[in-house]
Amino acid sequence: MKSEAILSVDLNEEEGVSVDPRGQTSDDGVLKVLPEVPDGYVWREEVETVEDLLSYEDLLFLFKQAETVSRDGYWYLKMFYLNKTFVQHCAVEDVSVTVDRVFFEAKDIQLAFSRDGKNVYVGLSELADRGYYYVRARLFTALQILTLRDFPDYYPEGVSNVFIATCAAIDDDISSINDSFLSVAFRLYQLKAHCFGSLVAYGCAGIYEFAKKRFGFGTTTTKNFLAIYDKFMITDGINVPMLKEEFKDYGYSQLVELVSVESHLDDFSPKMTVKEIRKKKKELAGKVKDNKPIRQAKIEPDTSEETVKTVPYIGVLSLLEGIANPYFEENKEKQSARCDAYRRAIEDVIAAFKAKFEE
Repeated sequence: MKSEAILSVDLNEEEGVSVDPRGQTSDDGVLKVLPEVPDGYVWREEVETVEDLLSYEDLLFLFKQAETVSRDGYWYLKMFYLNKTFVQHCAVEDVSVTVDRVFFEAKDIQLAFSRDGKNVYVGLSELADRGYYYVRARLFTALQILTLRDFPDYYPEGVSNVFIATCAAIDDDISSINDSFLSVAFRLYQLKAHCFGSLVAYGCAGIYEFAKKRFGFGTTTTKNFLAIYDKFMITDGINVPMLKEEFKDYGYSQLVELVSVESHLDDFSPKMTVKEIRKKKKELAGKVKDNKPIRQAKIEPDTSEETVKTVPYIGVLSLLEGIANPYFEENKEKQSARCDAYRRAIEDVIAAFKAKFEE
């Protein structure tokens, strides 16, 4: 899926930027020219805030420096070849981003951005097609300058519309968590169970990492939501978030306390405060029944999605179906042989996978 970039920037219509027509060709989809960098612009080695880091003008300037200067088999930015690496630093946040290498693809120019050992590549065609907002969001989240919470409308390739709508609904629910915790628990479970491919598209190993980056939930919070869904909610295919009849009068904080209780749930009441529930849990933990102490379940984060061997079938299938074809060209009616071969290869893998697990 190719989602619409929020606050996208048209490289040929940016205010105050003129287009140099030299170098244009008749090849559709091949961007050979760049808008002019505004008059008087100089590379900014330091900015005041993170929000001002890597501005649109900065990106234009960097791409303008991309010349065919080679050394030791690599292509470099012009000023780096002159022993001047492009570094932009924000003293307030102690954040520095380095740009020193350029890659010339067949139909694109890509710059290599790095910070603290993390690297991300941005292509000129990506800037033109997806817009500055999208590129900035991808840069800042990949380099861990800002988190996904700062860019709630950033959607990588391969993310489904259902996934996007679910995240937006969770955003709305968070604002009134005490009234909407059932919806949050239900939707987090849906993302975990059915959207593995979309989680991977964000560079996350699973629901715990994504929930932390996107919604600010700690692992324990996500674990509690999922446990509430598993333990106290109706889960037999119903799409309306509902508590089981015996728990329908409990609130979020009360259920969180009861997550770890393995048995004797009938000793608790929705009229009890959180403090009273904790006291009762201690009393039950000290009692002996059938010569065995009453145990409380220890809820551990589900790590099954961290390895391919234990990923649910539907999760792997979702991941395979969400793989974008890198050779697909949107503006061409007939795709290249390489694009068709890549598509057939993915289809063959999906067919083999289904045959294996649907016997």
